[in-house]
Amino acid sequence: MEGGACRSSDAVRPAREAASAWDAPDETPMPRYFLNIRDNDALIADPDGDDIPDLDEARTLALEIIHDILGRPNVYGAPGPWQARSFEITDEAGTVLLTIPFASG
Repeated sequence: MEGGACRSSDAVRPAREAASAWDAPDETPMPRYFLNIRDNDALIADPDGDDIPDLDEARTLALEIIHDILGRPNVYGAPGPWQARSFEITDEAGTVLLTIPFASG
């Protein structure tokens, strides 16, 4: 934003990180997955990612998002162009763990 204003996500991130720093030592932190969108040669990166228990739940989330996008053309546009896109789910290192075509939704 202009003038150095803070986005709400900027304000939430430090609180989330502080909370995770106080987790009990016997708790294993959830992995962070990034749901990037591949559009031909372009990649629309997920800058924040999501803390999700496992890859199967990340897959479920991606399929729910695909269903939402394809089911709401008044918001996201006609489904046709989306059919050529896919989610590339990556870990924090950027390794592609799973690719889910929007056509599968």
